Amino acid sequence: MAKRYSLRKDGLYEATCRVDGKKKHFYGKTQAEAAAKRDRYLATRDDFPYIDEKITLSEWVSAWLTSCRNEFSSTTFFDYSSIYKVYIATSDVAALRLEQLTPLVLRRLQEELLTRGLSPRTVGMVHQVLSGALKRAVSDGVIRHSPMEGVKRPRVEKRRAVKVFTHEQIEKILAAAERPEYFRRFICLALYTGLRRGELLGLRWQDIDFHKMTLSVGQTVVLDQSGPHVGDTAKTRCSIRTISISSAAADVLRLQHAAVMRRKLAAPPSKRKAAEACTLVFPSNAFGPVSPNTVTVFFNEAVKKAGIYEKGLSFHALRHTHATFLLENGVNIKVIQDRLGHSSAVTTLDYYSHVSPKMDEEAARIADKITLEGGASK
Repeated sequence: MAKRYSLRKDGLYEATCRVDGKKKHFYGKTQAEAAAKRDRYLATRDDFPYIDEKITLSEWVSAWLTSCRNEFSSTTFFDYSSIYKVYIATSDVAALRLEQLTPLVLRRLQEELLTRGLSPRTVGMVHQVLSGALKRAVSDGVIRHSPMEGVKRPRVEKRRAVKVFTHEQIEKILAAAERPEYFRRFICLALYTGLRRGELLGLRWQDIDFHKMTLSVGQTVVLDQSGPHVGDTAKTRCSIRTISISSAAADVLRLQHAAVMRRKLAAPPSKRKAAEACTLVFPSNAFGPVSPNTVTVFFNEAVKKAGIYEKGLSFHALRHTHATFLLENGVNIKVIQDRLGHSSAVTTLDYYSHVSPKMDEEAARIADKITLEGGASK
């Protein structure tokens, strides 16, 4: 790695060196200044050995996603890959080399996506993917620092109050849920337990304890490029949980068990092996996992047939209905947090802040019964 100095015609000193066969030039008003710049560069190369590689942003994010596949849940990997393909790989900055990226360039990308009408939540996902990929580039010695450190995540509007079903609406939906055969039971179990769509689809018979009257959530069905399949774990660490079930929920599960057994006995030879191996509470016709999107289609059909057109009343609103009903009937917030699998009671309170006025009114009625000696009533 030869080092040379020279005085240029413009009066600046030039210090040079060769790195991997390439000549590098550094300039300064004095020989010492030029040498210092060269030495800083060489020292940086020791800490960032790949800094001269001309890898583009698109190439790096793609490689990062591949390397992190086992670090993410199937759902997260699918979401991140979709964000990359749709919004990052097709952007103007995709072809820029990592060393060309600046906070200004990446801020403009976010502004452009917002201008196109994307929600702050979606642009926030783009921010999350880029931040993760470029943070890894720093730790791997590819760049000195992440330009995303100078880019703020888009502000997401405060979460709107969740939608819940009324008792009358639930009755109409259950009456309209004629297909598939198990769907009424599926909806009832969602209301009784507050489980997510994928958690219900991932339930196995060994997860149900009819003696202890409990149900355990340990896996979930997810949808990705390969189709619906059972994920290794539930959504988060807190999602792996055991909850108590009511007698009504147990009755629904017993009815479902009987229905599944009838289907297995009636299975044709081509499906018999799959039927015997299947332990899912709500299996597909082929005795595999049902797609979460299929649940959405069937539920939307039932809601439309029931004559309910209120925006926001999706299948997930059954979970909100479960939690809201418990809150309004005085169940402790920590118990509800555990049942829903939230990581914090703050999350639960944030979702169901719309219940607070009713709870506050009930608190006032309870407080009205307090009697203090020497109070105003004497």
